[in-house]
This record gives sequence, C-alpha cells and structure tokens, in this order.
Amino acid sequence: MIETHVQKLAKAAAMTDPMDLPGLLALGELFSELCTMLDDPGFEPLSERAKGSVDLLERIVMHEEMDLDQTFAEINSCIEYAQELVSAIDDGIPLDQVPIPGSVSAQASEIDQDLLDAWMSGCGDILEELEGLTMELEAESDADKLAEVRRGVHTLKGECGVLSLAAAQQICHEAESLIDAFEAAGKPFPANETLAVLDWMKSYTRALASDPNARPPAYEMILADLAGKLGSVTASEASALVVGDDQSNQDAPGKEVVPEPADASPAPAGDPDALVAFPESLERDENLTEFLAEAREHIAAAEEAVLSLENDLGDLELINTVFRSFHTIKGVAGFMNLTPIVHAAHNAEYLLDEARKQTVKLNSSYLDLILESCDFMSQLLGVLDGGQAPRQAEFDRHVAQLQKASKGEPIETGRRVAAPVESESSAQSPTKSASKSPSAESNAPAKKKSADVSVKVNTERLDNLVTMVGELVIAQQMIIQDPSVQTIDDQRFQRNLGQAGKIIRDLQEVAMSLRMVTLKGTFQKMARLIRDVSAKAGKDVRFVMEGEDTELDRTVVEEIGDPLVHMIRNSCDHGIESSEDRIKAGKPATGTLTLRAYHQGGSIIIEIQDDGKGLDRERILAKAIEKGIYTPDRDLSEIPDSEVFNLVMMPGFSTAPKVTDISGRGVGMDVVRRNIEALRGKIEINSVAGEGTTFKLSLPLTMAIIDGMIVRVGTQRYVVPTLAIEQSFRPQSEQIHTVADVGEMALVRGSLLPIYRLNRIFDLHEGTTDICEGLLIVLEANDTRCCMLIDEIIGQQQVVIKRLGQGIEPLRGTSGGAILGDGRVALIIDVAGLLAEATQSETK
Repeated sequence: MIETHVQKLAKAAAMTDPMDLPGLLALGELFSELCTMLDDPGFEPLSERAKGSVDLLERIVMHEEMDLDQTFAEINSCIEYAQELVSAIDDGIPLDQVPIPGSVSAQASEIDQDLLDAWMSGCGDILEELEGLTMELEAESDADKLAEVRRGVHTLKGECGVLSLAAAQQICHEAESLIDAFEAAGKPFPANETLAVLDWMKSYTRALASDPNARPPAYEMILADLAGKLGSVTASEASALVVGDDQSNQDAPGKEVVPEPADASPAPAGDPDALVAFPESLERDENLTEFLAEAREHIAAAEEAVLSLENDLGDLELINTVFRSFHTIKGVAGFMNLTPIVHAAHNAEYLLDEARKQTVKLNSSYLDLILESCDFMSQLLGVLDGGQAPRQAEFDRHVAQLQKASKGEPIETGRRVAAPVESESSAQSPTKSASKSPSAESNAPAKKKSADVSVKVNTERLDNLVTMVGELVIAQQMIIQDPSVQTIDDQRFQRNLGQAGKIIRDLQEVAMSLRMVTLKGTFQKMARLIRDVSAKAGKDVRFVMEGEDTELDRTVVEEIGDPLVHMIRNSCDHGIESSEDRIKAGKPATGTLTLRAYHQGGSIIIEIQDDGKGLDRERILAKAIEKGIYTPDRDLSEIPDSEVFNLVMMPGFSTAPKVTDISGRGVGMDVVRRNIEALRGKIEINSVAGEGTTFKLSLPLTMAIIDGMIVRVGTQRYVVPTLAIEQSFRPQSEQIHTVADVGEMALVRGSLLPIYRLNRIFDLHEGTTDICEGLLIVLEANDTRCCMLIDEIIGQQQVVIKRLGQGIEPLRGTSGGAILGDGRVALIIDVAGLLAEATQSETK
C-alpha cells in the first residue's frame, strides 16, 4: 500500500506546476496521507521529511517561499528517499541500512570554486551581449534575436542550477517564462523586466567575484514583479503556452536543462551518410574564433585528466577537471547556437556528474567513451574551421552510449572516433593518433580553411613585450647614429644594417597591434546608458552605432569611457528635445543620437552626433558676459562659433535653465576636455541651431609611440608631435610685431599669431634671444594657433613615450620623455598644456 501511494505521490509531484495552487494543495494532502501511513519506527526519518514537505508546500501557497526551484528540489529529495525505502522493502534490506539523504539546501551551499571561476570568466560577456540584444528587441522585433535572448537566459538558468545558485536560477527561470509568455500572447518583448534581471545578475556576479559564498542581493521585489507581469497574461494565452511546442519551461525545478536552439539542422531520417550539421545562420565572428581556441584548450585539459584517471579511477579532483571542461564548453556553445557541441558536451557532462556523485563508478570502457567525446567535439570544432563533419548515425550512437553509461549500464567498447586529419585540432591531442576508426573516414574531400587562432595572454606580459620592443627600437637608433658606425663604408654591412632596421620596424608594428582592441564593448555600454537617461528625461531617443569595430589602443579605450558618458548624457538631456517640441519644430517625434568611429589621417575620430535643437549661441554669449569672460561693449558677432561653443567646456559653465539629476550643474565638460587632452587628443564642437550638435574627438591610435619633430633649444632637445605642427619658417623682421611692448606677434599668412619662447616657458638660460635668428613653428591645439621659437629642427623621428620617473614633479606642458638615438633624454611637448603654461608665463 505504501508503494502504491509513493508511486502516486511521485507522479503527482512530476505533474504539478509551481504556479498551480490547487495542484500544490493536492500534493500537500498526499504527503499528509503518507505521514499517517508511516507507523513503523524505520519510517521515522521519512515521516519527518514528509512533514517538512507539507510545510514547504503551504509556504508556496501562502507566497512565503520565493525560491521555488530549491523548494521543489527538497520535495523531490523526499520522494526519492521514499522510493529507496520501498525498494529496500522489496529486496528484504533493513530500513536502517538505507542512507538518509541530507538537506538539499545544505548541499547546495557548497559551491565548486573552480567551476564558479570558470563560469564567472564568461558570464560578464554573456550578460553584456544579452543587454545589447534586449535593447535591440525593444526597438524592433526580431525572431532571431529573440531566440538568442531566450537561449542565453535559458543557459544562465542551467548554469546557475549546476552551481547551486538557487536565487539566480529562480530569477532566470521566471524571466524565461515571462519571455515565452509574452511571445505566445503576441505582446512586445519585456525589455524593462529583462534588463532588471540582467542588472541583478551583474550585481550578484560582482558579489561572487569578491566572495564565493556571498548572499544574493535582494530579489523578492524582482521576483514579485516578474510574477505579476506573468500573471497579466490571460488564462487562454497561458494555456496556449503550456501546450506549445517549446517544453523547456516544463522542466522539473532544480534540474539543469540542455539549451537546444530551435534552428538546429537535424539530419534527414534514414540517411546513413548524413553528416552532423550546424545552423546555416551561424555568425562566424571573433567570438566564434575565441570560442574555438578556448574549447580546444578545455578539450586538451580534459584528455590529460582522463589519461591520469586511468591510474586512479576514483580521483574526484581529476573527475571535476574533466567535468568542468565539458561544462564550460557546453555553456558557451549553447549561447552561440552550436547545438551539436551542446548535445555532445551535455551528455558527457551528465556521465561525469554521476561519477562525481559516486552513483556511477568509472571504468576503462567509460574512460574510452569520454575520450571519444573529446574526439567528437574536436571534430565538430574542426567543422567550424572548414573540416569534415562526423556522420550523424555515429554521433547518435555515441550519445546513446553516453546515456547508457550515465545509468551505469555496460556499453560497447573499442569504437572510439578520431578527428579527421584535415582538422587542425587533430595535432593537438596525444590520444587521437591511437584512436582512429575506419568508420568518422569519408570519400568526400574535406574543405581546408585557414582560421585565426587566438590565445589568452596576461596583459602585463603584452605591455612588457611592447616595452622591450620599444627599447629595441631605441637601441637600433643608437647604433645607427653612433659616429663609429656611420664611418663604416662597407656596402654589405650597410645593407645588413638596413635589413635589420626593417625587421625591427615590422616587429614594432606587430607589437603595437597587440595593444589594439575594438570599440564595440564601449559603444554597447553607451546603448544602455542612452536608454536609461532618455527614459529618465522622458524623451524618445533612437541610438545608432557606426564603426564600432574600429581598433584603438587599449589604454585609450579604457580612458574614454567617462568622457563619452558625460557627452552622451548631455546630448540626451540638453540636446534632443521632447517629442512634443520636436513635432512642433517639424521633426520626427523620435530623436536620433549617433555614435561613430573612423580613421582620419593618423588618428581615430569618435563623433557623438544628435539631431536636437543645437547649441544656443546667444545664450552662451549672454552667460559668458555674465561671468565676465566677454565685455558687453565687445562686438560679439566677430567671435567665431568654434570659440563660442568651446565655452561650454569651461569649469562651471552651464546654460541649462534648471539643474536636473542628469546634468546641468556645469561640471563634467571641463573634465571631458582635460581627459581627452591627457590622451594627447582634442575635442571639437560643431552645432547648427535647430539641426543638432556634433562632438568630435580626435585621439591617437596608440599611447606607446608618437611621431615627433626633434627640436633644439640651446643644448636641450624636445619632441613636438607632428600632428600639432602646421608649418615652420625662419621669420623676417617685417613679420614680427610687438603689442603694447609686451606681447610678440608674427604675421603668418595674413593672421597675427602670438610668439612663445620655449626657453622662457621652461626657464632655460640658453638658446637664441633674437627671433630672426631662430625658427618659428606654427602649432595648433583646440582651435588655438601660436608660434613657438626654437633654435633648430634636428629631424623627424618615431619615439617611444616614457613616463617621467618617480620623484620628478609633473612638468606642465610636457606629456613624458623619450630616449633619442644618441642616448639623450628629450621631453615630449604637450601642445595644449604648453599653450596654457605659455599664457601664464607671458603674464608674469
């Protein structure tokens, strides 16, 4: 009788949905009935567990238990224990010999640190990608992008389940249910709710990064919001969802689910020669290239651990190593829609998980099967590089063998498959040469394709490499400029020296390219910022990205984030009008903010362009007069727009009619200019009233080297960036003018430009004092031009930028130092800072 009731209880638990209140009550009654049937003392532990299940079900009904997955895991554990007791009775085993399972919640609190680290390393990228997709779906419905978001959330749910992150698993489960429900009901994608989930996940991952046992941030409100939105779907819509084709949301709570993208390409039934296929819509981008490299590393680590397991089949650490490798591959592959790899990795992972829990004991046959899984996945990775795919029948046979092994059943042996010779990965594993099978060979020629292979290298090592290459360039220049070398008149020596110089220059270019990264990540973060700021300001803003694949020095990319945030916030708050004002002005109700990047000359240009109302020249001038920048009697019409617009970057300068919590305090734009100038860049503002404003940032490609003009003042050498030089000339006396017996001016192409003496700026007691005996270099920075007096131009050279050492006070007007070919140190001129320093020096 107990056996019949336990079977009934197990069936009811499997059929009960956590949101089905009548079903939950009925399940609780079955547990209560079980308690009354357990009068034997041997059933006392089960009775206690059954009573606990009754309490848990009541808490769910009363909305006192938010972690439904963990709760059902506890209930299922009680049912499994009851089934084991029934089996013991049938087998004549004393009940006290049946092990009492521990609390699922207690077990879940132990997190595999290595597995958590592996998950954390890729979770951030997945969350950023999902955030970008969510905002794109908010703007425009797209079935493919919707599938990617669902797949990503589904993968996160499964990953959190394996890691015993119950709160995160529950939130992902509810988000997944909400996405499916809204889609089935024909409602717009729930972007706000999904972004709230992603924000919560980011907060949780940050907490886990500092403390693996960190408690999850408060999640009751977010779960309640998800449940409330889900409840807004009508009963008919909900029933349509339940009977739909996608059964992914009907999984038992607490169980990990294999992501199975809907657009997989199954092999035709009954075709023995059919090959395993990937979706045709698969994007072959840098993410795929990075995945291939990492997956091969994980496979190699798994194979090494499996070979070590042959000497000690019970080594749990080695089993964990293999498990983590398959688990990591599965998680990333699922997000990238690589269904065959997900399928193979999940089934192998399941076998290893059973071995970790010691419910299945590994043997040599099972190890062969795991190595066969490595071979299959290596071959599947090779397919993505243009290699030959395995036959679908062989792949299905392998999966079936894994499923049998997961149950502890005997399997066929000696049929391990090797990756084809054409696959690049075949040379990476020592096990493959001994495991070839005449059966994964095909008469069809395999396609060969060269593919980029990436590896992970510590950034500190890369920086050291770039530094050492820079030292090599300096050493080469010192050799070339050595007087004893210059006197050598041997043609072969000079040819070899020139060849060495060419190789060193090529090496320097390659080394510098290692520092380059794309702007895509930075631009994508701005998309979320625009969405949040425009919503807070009550405006409708469309965001457009252009040139996000443009590469820039990693240091520059890291530093421009804050300036971009300030300018984008201003564009949303001040630049773009409200929908009502735009309609009145004859514009579309939705404003457009464009963030673009492109190459121009030797620089990278980043533009922030809006189609708003533009800068108000008259209001800016009025504010400038109020602050005493201009006098009221000045003819303001003569002031060029560029000078007027640059006033908004002065400290404390704001024309906003009111201060908001977004902007308007007059702080930020001056910081933007300082940060850009610190990167040796400049910022320009172009604006047309009623049409919009464009902020144009000009940034150097790299912060490590600079093309400079070597100049001399007395015995000192300086490096002037060539991008800041317009021209150089030896002045005639008629070109020199004195203003009020103080300022010196030079007439250059019809314009009077101030003359700044470099020796006075840096307080040098050497160098020429007669302007006509020296040279004037026309410099430009921030739309300001001037002439700088020097003694001589030595030549043009690419120099490696060096920081001035500790203990040396910062020198205004310089941005570092450089070692010249003769071994001497030259200061690098910061033109913008030099102009500021010169202005102060001349007024002393």
